[in-house]
Amino acid sequence: MNFPPPPGTLHERFGKDGFVVVSSGLKSATIDAVIADFRRLVAAEGSLHSVRGALAKSPAAREAAQALVSLAALLLGTAGDGGRATECRATKGTFFDKTEEANWLVPWHQDLTITVNREHALPGFSHWRQKEGLWHTQPPLPVLERIVALRLHLDDCPETHGALRVVPGSHRRGILSTEETTRVAREPAVTVPAERGQILAVSPLILHSSGRSESPTHRRVLHIEYSDARLPAPLEWSA
Repeated sequence: MNFPPPPGTLHERFGKDGFVVVSSGLKSATIDAVIADFRRLVAAEGSLHSVRGALAKSPAAREAAQALVSLAALLLGTAGDGGRATECRATKGTFFDKTEEANWLVPWHQDLTITVNREHALPGFSHWRQKEGLWHTQPPLPVLERIVALRLHLDDCPETHGALRVVPGSHRRGILSTEETTRVAREPAVTVPAERGQILAVSPLILHSSGRSESPTHRRVLHIEYSDARLPAPLEWSA
């Protein structure tokens, strides 16, 4: 999928606010295929609300992720840089859903972990843990700054459906302490609704939360993270 050359507005808006809503440009049949894989994996794994490692488990999710990589490069500001743009890759994929049976709220937080191929002691990498067969770690700030998450909405998500709530610009403050998180969470925030087929792109560093859905219908999202950062050996990205 080809996106127009960066005019500055989209990239600048994302850099300033830490989020932006855009059309995915994906066909309805592609989104239906992603939903079908989501249903299959939920049934197979017995999970009501999430499937981790979606890019390894879902061919449709991988196809969508590949189609959206140029958008990720555009938002990271590397679309015009042949070297870094070619290094932009999908690094994590997760399915999320909110229904009557699985309807949770998420407190204010930043997304500070990445998934890698193995555990290895390296300066700046901390909070190691293994979850569902994947190694998670918190990398140094420069790595987190080179990540963009594209949340592909598989259903309409108005404000009442547990839409994401963000504090604009908070991604530019680095990694927040518990005290700083409490303070920043009191600042003006916005709820970001999205329609089926739209993408809510967010920086993992933006302070965000979400409430419970007030609707019994699905609120399915394919959350795909991309990065053009290089990890120090022997670490490698593990989607």
